[in-house]
Amino acid sequence: MKQLCLVVLTLVVGGCSLRLGSFTMASTKNLGYTYPPLQQGVTGEDCVNMVLFIPIGTLNPNLQDAVDRAVAQVPDGDMMTNVTAYNDMLLTILYNRQCIRVVGDVVNTAKAAQTPPAVQTPPAVQTPPAVQTPPAVQTPPVTSK
Repeated sequence: MKQLCLVVLTLVVGGCSLRLGSFTMASTKNLGYTYPPLQQGVTGEDCVNMVLFIPIGTLNPNLQDAVDRAVAQVPDGDMMTNVTAYNDMLLTILYNRQCIRVVGDVVNTAKAAQTPPAVQTPPAVQTPPAVQTPPAVQTPPVTSK
């Protein structure tokens, strides 16, 4: 009885952790700089197929691989912006499939960095008029009598 309780407790409390990927930069905020897209609406995905709950290939889909596959579709692309990530699952008794899918715009940061920003001419600096010093007052020589 004690062993049965331990097995049930292990199944109920058990959990796991998995690595989805690593990124040089990720943000949900507007960074104040936009890269011109090379192509919009590019899709990439990484999937795991399972037969009778036994994975074929890798154990879990990887977000990083999905992004890499999307970027690889566009020549000269090196980053994605405006990305939306999806977790697609097909569950049956015999066959299961789990995919991580990303959709976004592929950009080239190197080309954007080489393009000089629009030069803005600063307003002309106006110098204040020169301060004129009054002429030195000459005192007449003192003569003694």
